[in-house]
Amino acid sequence: MTIAELRGKLSPETTRQEDLLTSDVFGALKNVDRQAGLGGFLKLAGIELAADELATAEFSFWERMADRTEPDVIVRTASALLLIEAKYLSALGADRTQLRRELDGGKKLARPGQSLHLIAVTVDPACPDALDAFRQTLEPEEATRVHWTSWQQIAELMESICSDPEVDIVSRRYIEDLCRLFDRKNLRGFRGFTMLIDADQNAQLLSRQKAFAAKVANLIAGLRGILQDQNVVPLRSGRNMIERDGRSMSLEAAGDWVTTYYAYPMVDVNWTQQGLADASLVLKVFLDTAELGILGAIQLDRRSPQDLHRMVDNDAAGWCEGFREERFRELPFSEDAPVERDDVLVEWGEGRLAVYRKYPLCDFQDRPSIQILANQVIRFRDMMLQLAEWVTIHQDRFVEDDEG
Repeated sequence: MTIAELRGKLSPETTRQEDLLTSDVFGALKNVDRQAGLGGFLKLAGIELAADELATAEFSFWERMADRTEPDVIVRTASALLLIEAKYLSALGADRTQLRRELDGGKKLARPGQSLHLIAVTVDPACPDALDAFRQTLEPEEATRVHWTSWQQIAELMESICSDPEVDIVSRRYIEDLCRLFDRKNLRGFRGFTMLIDADQNAQLLSRQKAFAAKVANLIAGLRGILQDQNVVPLRSGRNMIERDGRSMSLEAAGDWVTTYYAYPMVDVNWTQQGLADASLVLKVFLDTAELGILGAIQLDRRSPQDLHRMVDNDAAGWCEGFREERFRELPFSEDAPVERDDVLVEWGEGRLAVYRKYPLCDFQDRPSIQILANQVIRFRDMMLQLAEWVTIHQDRFVEDDEG
């Protein structure tokens, strides 16, 4: 029936039947290379049998037990009795009575010396809760005899068999049809990204990206050591001190997901004592424009002095992603502002004020340039304290201008 389904000769109702899928898959495992097929399937469930047992294993489909319970497949070997319950579009029974009956019936079928195993096969990405709950009703030793795997894992096994040169050609051809069947039923799961460019070109792109990221990391590491002596420390602690892109991703704009910048948020350890707990510094390295930017921001709405700090901590400077020259404007009353108008760009609104300057990356090509960059960061750090005092003086008219 596999070929008929692949050729679209079966009705939609027929193709949705789990008995048909069971017949196709386990019928193949019965007839192809036993070590690769049946042995591989059992390993997915955590069971290993000797090669001679796999070769002589007997398959029985929908065999009726004494109480009329029918496991989908029963596999008998010299040392094991394997009961297989396969689910496709239906869920594993919440009441678990079927599994209980199959285990009880299997105990009666097992010959002396045969260990009993029950294997559930489902479409779930992980072991279903119903099976875990069923295991909890069993004695510990009996619970170890209940196993699980998924159709997606079986599909991966089929794919690996197709690429195994040790498997005979007849088995591989048989399995190739099953792989196409899994594709048709959308049971292959996520198989990784297919690169649409030449492999050599892809390797070059990845190498360039990794090299650039390494340079950014080295820059930040050197800068961090210098700035610590000036009491400027990462806003975040631990390994995640550098943010990449820092914005949410929309499924409708997947083309925007490419990395465009790295951000490194910082604070001065003395700002809290100086009444400036609502300020932040951010170093941003842009890949798309080959620029480096330094940004300092202050919360204008002093009713929530921690909002900006929390915003940067949670979003790691992602809120300033749109800071481009066209969005900046002159400060109100800038004649007395502690900002050199020709030197930095300024934005205010949404309860915050930011000063910003960009530099070409080509200005930072050697080790001494790290000290130059550190000096610029310190300059912005000092500017923040002066800006905070200036904002306090002009707070009311600042807000009026923003609202207007």
